[in-house]
Amino acid sequence: MTPSSARPPVSAFLGPLGTEVLERVRDVRVRARAFRAVSICDEALKVVDALDLSPHEIQGSDGRDLSVWNAVAPQVRELLVTVGRASRVLQDLFSPIESPADEAEPASVDLELALSTMEHGEPPGPIRDRRELEIDRLVERTTDVVLCHDIICQLASMLAADFHAFATRLRNPAVVSDRWLLLAELQELKSKCTQCLEAIVASIIQPLTDQPLHIILPRYADATARAVLLRSKLVDLARDIAVLNQKVKGATHGQALPVRHAIAVRLEEFIDHAAYEYLRPADKRELSKFRIDLKSYEQAIENLSGFRALVDGLSVFLDVLRAINQRDQLVQHDLQTLRSALVIAEAGGGGSDLLTALRPVLGRNTELDEYIRALRRGLPVDRKALIEVVEKTEALLAAGC
Repeated sequence: MTPSSARPPVSAFLGPLGTEVLERVRDVRVRARAFRAVSICDEALKVVDALDLSPHEIQGSDGRDLSVWNAVAPQVRELLVTVGRASRVLQDLFSPIESPADEAEPASVDLELALSTMEHGEPPGPIRDRRELEIDRLVERTTDVVLCHDIICQLASMLAADFHAFATRLRNPAVVSDRWLLLAELQELKSKCTQCLEAIVASIIQPLTDQPLHIILPRYADATARAVLLRSKLVDLARDIAVLNQKVKGATHGQALPVRHAIAVRLEEFIDHAAYEYLRPADKRELSKFRIDLKSYEQAIENLSGFRALVDGLSVFLDVLRAINQRDQLVQHDLQTLRSALVIAEAGGGGSDLLTALRPVLGRNTELDEYIRALRRGLPVDRKALIEVVEKTEALLAAGC
């Protein structure tokens, strides 16, 4: 038990603000249990973060082999053991009947079973669930410390269910031997582990403060925040690639090579951003194919028409990703944001106020996007025209368009 006078170490996830929130908890037992739970999640997240799948997303072969699995299996095993143990300890820690949890062993997952036979099986369909929204609803329900216990046990149980589902799908040889099916499964597993562990910490903190969670826990983001960030980065990337695509159309062989380098740099910038992790596995696969094809033009562009077709295809693909706007959480988010922005604009708010209000809807409407970009650059905008565009965008969205 942590003495009330001791100052627990600041975890990488909790940070100084979150630590201050927990230190204000008067009940020594509650405070000690909260710090212990955060520490458990913190250590588990380090293992989850360490599973880097990006090197395997730019390999050229799509054939059936075990090279990717052989490379990632040790880290996957460590993730399952570490997060599985964390799930068990957290459930014991917050269960109504307290019991010693340190010695609890996680349920075993036989990773070798997936490799025992290599008979070709039918690839399983993609995982389709509403886990993100389910997790968000659980965190939102955490309004007091007592309810927090039940929510944390539910989130920890989700992790156990995820592991069982992952192990079941991994037993299909078609998954283990197909690079992209395997990467999709691993990306899904990594994402669910991250979201559950972060949500557990958020559930601990939320009843103890009136501050928004994203301020107390900068790493934590709910499904809406993730979608907003991803859309923003995708729209900026799409615009930059569209500009470069126009340059390619009229470029000579020599002029096209610098454009190719600019495209490569811009893609790497996007992939290095946290938003890339929120991209769905199927979209990552398509983007990876473009990167691989783009690499074939690294030294010279002899087939100019082929290169132009490649860049044009990339530009079209990024435009298609605007379908992210159809997500329910973004529709509701954008309606509320646009209505709030209208109030600020009509009240005569300054450029910085307008930018703060409108930045979250970047990507909703191409005409409105240009006003937002102008505000980002500190340029003056026609307020009356801006209000008209915001009103039009809000009306179309409210009408389901």
